[in-house]
Amino acid sequence: SHRTRSAQEFALLTDMYGADLPVPRPVAAHSRQDGLWYRANLVTCEIEDTHTLAQAVIDGLDIDWSAIGRTIGRFHRWGLDHADLNAHNILINEDSRVFLIDFDRGRRRARGKWAQGNLQRLHRSLIKLGAENRIDRFAQSAWRVLRQGYES
Repeated sequence: SHRTRSAQEFALLTDMYGADLPVPRPVAAHSRQDGLWYRANLVTCEIEDTHTLAQAVIDGLDIDWSAIGRTIGRFHRWGLDHADLNAHNILINEDSRVFLIDFDRGRRRARGKWAQGNLQRLHRSLIKLGAENRIDRFAQSAWRVLRQGYES
């Protein structure tokens, strides 16, 4: 059904991919009703040679915080309200290109306070990972650079 979360996520992903936003290429969505339950699958192409922002923080890798901010800004200007923007849903490839994944419950909407809510959620996830202990001057430096990239 077109009302299932997987179908809605597929439609959103298809729109974003068509708008040339850095997302995995959508392939198919499938759901099957079984009494009161349904099983849903979303198939996308793999983005090769990537790691999550969370893994980069944990491993102490160099992170292009400005590129992350610019990428999130592009999605927000397009109107994406990412329901679960966190360090595990941001992928970085070997060329420092940034991709967003996991758009379950995400939606396109007019610009509003939700955008700051997305950023606050990401900030909390980085703090939870211990970013302030793992990254020199995280709170003052890296997050500020991300915000500057976001605004540019």
